[in-house]
Amino acid sequence: MDAEPEVNPRNENGEELWYCVQFDEDSPPVMMPIEDASLLDDEGTKEALIDSAWSFHCRGAWARENSNAQFLRDLAGDFRESVPVPNIIARIVVSALFEIYADRLTREVQEKGEAAVDDNAPHLKIERQGLEEITVVFDPPEGWDQTAVKQVTDDVDAMMATSDERLLSWYGFSQWTWTMQVAKALGDLEEEFGMETLEELPADQFQQMLLNKICMSDERGVEAAALIQRYSDMIANIIVDTVAQESRELWMLERFLALRLHPPKESAPRASGVIGIDFGRLLDLVARHPRAAYELPPRRFEELIAHVFERFGYDVELTAQSRDGGYDISAVRRAETDLRLLIECKRYTPPNKVGRPILQRLVACI
Repeated sequence: MDAEPEVNPRNENGEELWYCVQFDEDSPPVMMPIEDASLLDDEGTKEALIDSAWSFHCRGAWARENSNAQFLRDLAGDFRESVPVPNIIARIVVSALFEIYADRLTREVQEKGEAAVDDNAPHLKIERQGLEEITVVFDPPEGWDQTAVKQVTDDVDAMMATSDERLLSWYGFSQWTWTMQVAKALGDLEEEFGMETLEELPADQFQQMLLNKICMSDERGVEAAALIQRYSDMIANIIVDTVAQESRELWMLERFLALRLHPPKESAPRASGVIGIDFGRLLDLVARHPRAAYELPPRRFEELIAHVFERFGYDVELTAQSRDGGYDISAVRRAETDLRLLIECKRYTPPNKVGRPILQRLVACI
């Protein structure tokens, strides 16, 4: 027999380890509980575990082949309908992804000085303290978590609805779980009555004894619950890892978590409240490294210039990003006589100069 054992690590809650042994590709693995992974360092102990797993594997094969197949399918079907595993998985996924999102949001605001804040992301608000200090406040709408769980539950339910024998299918897993319960009960009956006696029983009487043995064991119910939790954690971790890796931008996580309704309209959002930027930090960077200004997106450069005039005491307003020609920024200083500046932002490389056509378009706006 070719066994391919694997030890699953103890989880954060300190729950027991499972020593998984896969004897062939067509059969589900056998999971043997162990108290300490160091037990596997002893070859004798490991061989004993594999022998026990093999005996259990054989009983499971017998249960699948000789028990009433419809009996197992009916149990598995009822099990799948009565245990809300997709919802359990969805709650684990939403909780884990929210922690990832909160960490990434904090890190990006601190390191990059920005976060997408627009009408389609009601969970984020910008608070300004003076001209240079900007705080992004997380204030999710009421009931967002229930919406997120419902959204993820629907996705998980569709993923797990396939009626096949794979472990990653809830139908296949529930049938495997009941096969394990039948195999355990069969072992108990064999010890109690002997296999010869069991083989002589009428089929209906034998199956009734088997079902009674399953239902009367509190220990098996606990084991089944532990398996369901472990299965749920396994599927949830796969989903979390996949979504976290594929969500390259924060707004992608926000949409998955039902925090954002739509993606930002622009890849380089406007400064009219769509983006909160730490312009003080950005201005300091450009002051120390002037050529860094050439690396900024055009709209970000306009925002930075607007911030400079804001520091000089002007009320600034940027024109729409799609506006062609004329000016980019209107800056007004309030006094006895208001002073209004129309600013066109250009950052040509040193050899280039601003030409007459641009000046003519700017004068035409006066």
